[in-house]
Amino acid sequence: VNEDNVDLNRNYVDFNQPQDSNEYYLEVKDLVLPEQFGEESEAAMQAWIKENGVANYQKAVMSGQRVDPQGIFYGGTGATWSNETMHKVLPEILAGQKNVALMDIHTGLGPYGHGDLIHAYAKASPEYVELQNWFGEEIIAINAGEYGETAAVAEGPIVSSLHRILPDHRSFALVNEYGTVEFDRVIKAIRADNWLHLKGDLESEQGRAIKQEMRDCFYCVKDEWRQMIWDRAIWSFERMAEGLRGL
Repeated sequence: VNEDNVDLNRNYVDFNQPQDSNEYYLEVKDLVLPEQFGEESEAAMQAWIKENGVANYQKAVMSGQRVDPQGIFYGGTGATWSNETMHKVLPEILAGQKNVALMDIHTGLGPYGHGDLIHAYAKASPEYVELQNWFGEEIIAINAGEYGETAAVAEGPIVSSLHRILPDHRSFALVNEYGTVEFDRVIKAIRADNWLHLKGDLESEQGRAIKQEMRDCFYCVKDEWRQMIWDRAIWSFERMAEGLRGL
């Protein structure tokens, strides 16, 4: 998140249009951010999931929300400084280009060590057709619910807004998402970190353990993992660069 607890990959929407605030989040917000984070609060969260189902949990949490500024995956109610800066700077530095490609690097979801290539285009769009020429069946649509671990579609990712930021360019955008540990562990770590910064003690033993768990969930300190993501990154960037050169 940024300095305002806004998840930038939930912030790149057109705020001139009505936005889904995701009222479902209100059902779980006190479980996501409890007064005390520990075994008791985790048991309460798991009990809610068991009663309401994983799909409803993902819908409430993963798609992002605009109802609780202190909660996780908060998308904000207006464009952030980072969002506005992207809109200002990119057209300036790319003024001499006709074709632009963006690769947004992430970790924390998907198969261990593998870089999923995720797009936000309609399958009939020329951008999708071109990306398929570059990457074949490797690309996955986030907006079609193809990405299994996040069945709820996230609103406002950076890759969905490149065409608005650069309306005079032909642009292509992908998320390169590298898997680390199991999905449930990642989400628990995010919840714990959110709680720590709002209600916990960063210098406590629990605080240090939470920060270490966040690091472990998003960066695997294993040579095998680092080599896997390096190889995938080189392949992905070379394919994208080759595709751009061919336009």
